[in-house]
Amino acid sequence: MRFCGIDENGLGPFLGPLIITSYEAERVSDVQIIKDSKKVFSRKEKDFEFIERFFINEFGEVRDLYDLFEKSELSQVIRSICPFSPETFCFSKIKIPVWTNFPISVKKSRPNISFILACPGLLHLKVRDFGTKFRANAYFLCILALKSESQMVFCGKSGYKKSYLEELERAMLDIGIKTQTKVVKESDEVSIYEIKEPSKKRIHFIKDADLKFPEVAYASIIGKYLRELCMLSMTRFAFQDSRFPISGYGSKKKMNYTVKRILDNLRTRFGIFDEETAKKCLERNY
Repeated sequence: MRFCGIDENGLGPFLGPLIITSYEAERVSDVQIIKDSKKVFSRKEKDFEFIERFFINEFGEVRDLYDLFEKSELSQVIRSICPFSPETFCFSKIKIPVWTNFPISVKKSRPNISFILACPGLLHLKVRDFGTKFRANAYFLCILALKSESQMVFCGKSGYKKSYLEELERAMLDIGIKTQTKVVKESDEVSIYEIKEPSKKRIHFIKDADLKFPEVAYASIIGKYLRELCMLSMTRFAFQDSRFPISGYGSKKKMNYTVKRILDNLRTRFGIFDEETAKKCLERNY
């Protein structure tokens, strides 16, 4: 039986995308990864190397960040709303691997890995639809949960939400799934929903799921890598020779300086443009 774990990375920062990652495989027995998933990344050089090796081992070889963007869910929506082009500074053609110089082994039997690279523009659109970033994040979690072929799906909770029914039914409508949803349980700790078409599936939203399910911990580590790649793309547009990305967290003054550098470079490349629209592709003031 295949299990699916889904988690988010980057819901809180001022800059950069929200990443939602789905990891689907036969039951993962590596309980050590649960203990390590919160500790593997402290922004040291060895941490960047670790998450890159982990990603390539699980996902396989890939050409560049833009190639990953094209493989991501909702990429066509992003392309339709992007005021420039996705590869300009959000998802540029950064060659992979970035931080690892020696060969990386790839699993012979690889999991199904799906992801949404929700740029600030897309996130802003969904926050406007749903009212909060937590509900927007819940919608993205539901999209990947519904697209999974697994009958058992485990997601992290989105903030302190108890009910996910409205976001789940909206995602079903957008995907084109026509079936009723059964509410099995809704509580602060766990919320469970069941759908029967196109196949029977139970979707769980669980507090601290990455500390309880290896599949969610794997999704979390892969999502960390994807977000750091996206942040490197943005960082290099502002500071050309950067080897490591800014985090997107920190003082408003520091983040505003990065935004200014990007806007100045956009102005040099494109001339006159709508600055407020461009800022929505960078800043997350919600």
